[in-house]
Amino acid sequence: MSRRSVSSTPARATCGQHASTSSRSTGLTPPIPSTSVLRPAGGERCRHNAVSEAFNSVLKVEYVYRHTFATRTEARLRIATWITGFYNTHRLDSVCGYQSPIDYEHNHRANSALELAA
Repeated sequence: MSRRSVSSTPARATCGQHASTSSRSTGLTPPIPSTSVLRPAGGERCRHNAVSEAFNSVLKVEYVYRHTFATRTEARLRIATWITGFYNTHRLDSVCGYQSPIDYEHNHRANSALELAA
């Protein structure tokens, strides 16, 4: 499979600048936001997008660039297996106190249940 560059937006561009630049360069019209979905205002979109971008970066560096896939289907299956079998269950995360996300969630639920019982 070939790899394509996702964005050529300058590093200091704001979210609004990126959206207008990318839609102009591709000739595509940006999607019309749905009024039934609550969306973060202004700069909040950047922070929500940053989480996705960070995950995509980790996925590429730690898994995709280290493996070769014969088909898109194989890539999807192996990436999904890596996410559910390693990324969420074994990978240690500094934000979670160097626990895996699953262990952190289980500990958080157990502590919450203890606080509610007390």
